[in-house]
Amino acid sequence: MFPQLTLNQRGKVNTCNLVVSHARICCRNLIMLETKRIYQILVFSALTLRCHNIQHAHLKVLLQQSL
Repeated sequence: MFPQLTLNQRGKVNTCNLVVSHARICCRNLIMLETKRIYQILVFSALTLRCHNIQHAHLKVLLQQSL
């Protein structure tokens, strides 16, 4: 699926996708403050994992949709 990436890099991409999926599910049932906290965690996780396919704009849309 990601032939140009090493096994470690593939793991980071998969982990990053799981973080996003988990936040999408959780944000639907949380109040605004909790949603903001998850948004911050999501941004931090994406940056930490250097997940280039997740852009800041997508995170903002995710936050807006969940409120």
